[in-house]
Order: sequence, then structure tokens, then C-alpha cells
Amino acid sequence: MKRADVTWEGLIAKSPTEPSSLVIEGSTKDGHFVPERARGDNADALPRLALLPFGVNVLSLLDPTVFGREKRVFIKKDGYGLRLICKPGKAPAGSILKPRAHRFPQGLDQTIAIEGVARGEFRFAATVAGADAPTTALIFPRNEMSKMELSLGLNSSGLNTPRHDADQIVVLCPESAGKIEIKSIILQPDAKPAKPAILASWVWKPEEWQRKPGEVLAWAKSMQLDRLYLQLDIVSGQVAQPEVLGAFLVEAADLGIAVFAVEGDPGMIRGDGRNNALARTGAISRFQEAATPSGRLAGIQYDIEPYILPAYAFDRRTMWNDWSDTLKQLHALWRGKVEVVVPFWLTDDLYGQEAIERIRPFISSLAVMSYRTEDQAIVNVSEPWLTWGVLHGVDIVIALENGPIPDEVHRSYVRSETGTAELVRFSAADAVVLSDVPVSSKEKMIYRFNHEITVSGSRISFQGKLPTLLATIDRLRSTFPAWRSFSGFALHGLKQ
Repeated sequence: MKRADVTWEGLIAKSPTEPSSLVIEGSTKDGHFVPERARGDNADALPRLALLPFGVNVLSLLDPTVFGREKRVFIKKDGYGLRLICKPGKAPAGSILKPRAHRFPQGLDQTIAIEGVARGEFRFAATVAGADAPTTALIFPRNEMSKMELSLGLNSSGLNTPRHDADQIVVLCPESAGKIEIKSIILQPDAKPAKPAILASWVWKPEEWQRKPGEVLAWAKSMQLDRLYLQLDIVSGQVAQPEVLGAFLVEAADLGIAVFAVEGDPGMIRGDGRNNALARTGAISRFQEAATPSGRLAGIQYDIEPYILPAYAFDRRTMWNDWSDTLKQLHALWRGKVEVVVPFWLTDDLYGQEAIERIRPFISSLAVMSYRTEDQAIVNVSEPWLTWGVLHGVDIVIALENGPIPDEVHRSYVRSETGTAELVRFSAADAVVLSDVPVSSKEKMIYRFNHEITVSGSRISFQGKLPTLLATIDRLRSTFPAWRSFSGFALHGLKQ
């Protein structure tokens, strides 16, 4: 491309293979698209299917297949349900019901409720793909419309039992002839809270709680908050206004509100940024040691987001290594476990998974930025973290957004010999170059415009819809406690 024709260029993470498509994200200004960042096919991303939804009939989302060497099973699936007909036989036979484009939720206490009519002794079990149905498979009630519940619980240690990792339902035929008509299959979370769920929010401006502590606490009480994350001022290596902070902490404790310090900046992962983070944590730790028992912080939270930095495109692995190393050092200075804020997509990133495993020994909880506004979408992005928390004994706080999020425009480009986008490969990263004049080349990596979508900020943030936010939380309180790791909600942007 001629430099005079270039309208925008940006770096993206280097892919081991040539991306088949590019997405350039930006906004619209005065009717024109303004590019801001780009991404390609992420070969390091770990694909994850959407969850089967709770509380609705998922039978249409399950594909039946027959098994049995005697070939005595026949199935029919239509708008009225699933009919399974079995001829007599001695060898095991039946049908496997497996999600077509979804997956079963993991890590929680849940029940699979099945409704239908059986003629014969049919047995049901939830199993892992490839595993035999257990001898304890339950018998479905016979002769009239009935219900059965398969309970998939956790053992007392909090770790998954083999049965809990089920990703399919097995229906076993009787040895005699039989017929069953399955009308519905509904997944139900067994939400039995192991501990009270918190409701938390952030106060990012220190002057708010310093100048008007009573107003901040009155607001927190009116919102029924029981945890606050406070940004602190550090001056000359010390917490500023320690007496004011101490008094605030005492009054908050009297109101049943736990207060955490919150520290966060992408630059904290290395160099001067890390040194500054260590110095700030050292000051907060000294305040904690000098405070009276009733005037101490309840903990410290770190909100460090390295993916915001331009250098993230060059070497994601090193950035996440630096992130985990920084958190390890901060933990040592704090002399206790810490809470860490993470984006929901980090479990789908190979290097992110490695980083989370490295910090696991010294974290008390994770605040997951599950920034979505539709119930099922929130459950979808939160479930991997809640399951991880169950497996590792780590509390999970689900964070929702209430602050301003602008609409975004996503423009997709596909590989072509002629187009207005080009990918230029360098040793450490790739660059996307956008032009307003199409170019043609068989040697260069050229991409043509394919389509454009607008991603509404209302998909991510509840801003201006506080009643909707609170109603969403109330509904999710009947779901999330089924994961024993669930610790509560944190609302970002609640106090503007």
C-alpha cells in the first residue's frame, strides 16, 4: 500500500498461522468509521460452547443416537418430544442424548428434571462421553405421565465426582420390549447458599470518602452494600489522612460494611510501574499494622489489566508472566492473600490460564468482570470461573458494569487478493494497515471488507437502568449459589 493511501494502522498479537479474517473495532464520528484496534484469528484462544440454559426445556438442543449391538432401538424426534422404542434383547441398548451446539454447566449442584411416559423399565443416567451407564441408573416411573430428577451434586470435599462432569444423558432400554416418550428435559440449579452473598462496589475518588465519609457510607447502606473497594491516597510513602481512613473503617464496620483497598494500573506489571505498586502496597501494609483491630482494612484488591497496554500485542505470554510475578511480590508485601480482578475471557486464553494457576496459591478471591446485561450471557461467561473456584477452593465475585460504555462498530475483513486491509508480519507482532484505496496482490496478505455490526454498549453496561440491574441480580441469586465458590456481586460504576 502507498503510504499516502493509509488511513490507519495498528498492532495485533502475532498468530502462528496467517489469519483467515480480521476484525477492526472502532466507533462512528460524524458519520465516519474511526478505527481504534484490530484483532485476527486467535490461535491461542480456547473455544468454548455456550451453556445449556436453566429452567427451560432443552430437549430440542439434544441430539439422540442409538447404541446396542442387537440393533433393537428405534427413535423418533419431533415437535412433541422424543420417542424411544426398544425390542426385546439381553445386551445393553438405548440412546445417548448429547447437546448439538451447547454443553452442560459444570461445577455446580444441579438437577436434570425429565418428564415423559414410559411403558417398560427404562433407566436414566448422566455420564461422561465414552463411559458406561452406572448400575445405579434410576428407573423412570411407568405407565403415566411422570417426572424423574437426576441429581448431579458435589462430594463433601468440594471436588467434582466423576458423575458431576456429565456431558450427556443415557437412556437404557429394558430387556423386554418397551416404549418411552420424553416430553421435556430441564436443567435446574440447586441453589443452596453456603455463605451469605456480598454486594460490593468501588469508590475510585479518594476525596469522596475523605471529605464526606458519612455521605459515602449512607449511600452504601441505602444500596444495601456490604463491601466497598476504596482507592487510597499515598503521599510521601504513607497513607494520606490515616486518622480519617481509620475512623471511616470503624464506622463502616459498625454498619456491617467491609472495606478493601483497591490498587490498579496496567503499568504495574513491570519497571517503574511495578516499583510504584510495591511502594504503595508497602505504605498500605504499614497502615494496616499500625491500625487498631476495628480500624483495619478487610483486604486488598488488585485490578491490573495488562491487555490495555500497546505492548500486549507483541508478547502476551511475557505480559501475563509479568502480571503474575507482580501479584506474587505484592502479596508478599501485604503479608496475606489478595483479591484479583480478571476479565471473563481469561479462561479462554492459554497464557491467561497459565497465569491464573501461578497466582492461585496466594489469592483469596477473584472478581470476574462478567460485563454482560442478559441473564444467560452473564451465566455463560461466569460459569468457567465459578467452576474453577469450586475445584480450587477460591471465592468468586461476579462483577457487573453500570458505567458509561459507548457503542462500538466492528468491521470484518476476509482474506482476498483485492481489498483495503493488509496484514504485515514482523518478528514480534503483526500490523494491520487500512487504506481507502483497494490494492491487489497475490504475494501480500490482503483482506477485503465483508460486513459491519454495531455492538451496543447496553450489551455490556446497565448504565441508566439501575432497577434492571438490581432485578437481574435478584434473578441470578437463584442460580449462582449452586456453585459453592460463588461469593456475591460487585457493581462497577454504581457511584458516578
